[in-house]
Order: sequence, then structure tokens, then C-alpha cells
Amino acid sequence: MNMSVNEALSLAARSRRCKQAFNKLSVQLRDSQYMDQVSPNAIDDQFGRFWSDHSVLKEPRESTYDFISVWAGNIGAFQSEEFRSSLDYRLREASHIRSQIGRTLQFLDSSLAEGLLLLSTRRSMC
Repeated sequence: MNMSVNEALSLAARSRRCKQAFNKLSVQLRDSQYMDQVSPNAIDDQFGRFWSDHSVLKEPRESTYDFISVWAGNIGAFQSEEFRSSLDYRLREASHIRSQIGRTLQFLDSSLAEGLLLLSTRRSMC
């Protein structure tokens, strides 16, 4: 993957990375032998229940993934900085907020990577 240093540190790049990691973890978890040990609402419980009343949402993984994708899309989290509607562009002069969001995305990415590692370690032990 060929990215400039600026792109690698952008909120958009970090947001896309978290979205991919979330999807990968949820797919691997669903396909694992441990799925029967996970509450059907475990993923939604981690994000709160404020959207769980929406009847259009299907299973918990899909509802959480779809909800976060729509929300992040609405705030421009996945768009490149050159677009005025992007989160990067809108926060270009608010470095303290941009830094906090960047740290939060980095923490989320690390947590998702840890979950993937834990799942793969458990798979290799069986």
C-alpha cells in the first residue's frame, strides 16, 4: 500500500482502517467456534442501545457496523482531506480536536487488532 505520510496520519485513513478491522474481526468471530459463546447482543451492548430500537436493523453485527458506517460517512470521516465535507478538512484548524479523534481512532484500531490476535491465538491452540 503506497501512502504518503500525511495520508497515513489522516483521520480518513485511520477511520477506513478501523472500519476494515471491525469488519474483519466480526466476520472471523462469526465464523469461529467461539460464536456460540458470544451473546447475540454483545457487540451492540458495547456501543450502547440508543439505536437498538430501530426495526430496520437486522442482526447485532450488521446493525452496529451499518450504524457506524453511516454515522462516519455523514461526518465525512472516510473522505480525503481535499473534500470540504471531510472531517480532516473541517478540523484542519482545530488541531486539539483532530489530535483527540486521532488518538481515539488509534486506540480503537489497537483494540480491534488485539481482538483479532486473541481470536487467531485461540484458533491456533485448538
